[in-house]
Amino acid sequence: MTTGRNFDEILRVLDSMQLTVKHKVATPANWQAGDDVIIVPSVSNEEAEEMFPKGWETVKPYLRVVAQPKWGECQTESELPKERVTQSRSLSLAP
Repeated sequence: MTTGRNFDEILRVLDSMQLTVKHKVATPANWQAGDDVIIVPSVSNEEAEEMFPKGWETVKPYLRVVAQPKWGECQTESELPKERVTQSRSLSLAP
């Protein structure tokens, strides 16, 4: 990429996409790891009951908010393996 990007934002977007693929949830604007997420509308309530046994909050019939599912054993950056945190913080783009 020739346009500068905030590396933390790139990681946030990748984490969001992985959550969507693995858990069928969408992340709202300004979402950060650990924040609530939205169950995608294509998931029926019956499917959602199996996927999210602790339940969810229904804001509108098509807008169901749930606590972020854990991805592996990690939920927030502080719980990520040290290797990933070190790699994400040590990247520098020298001219």
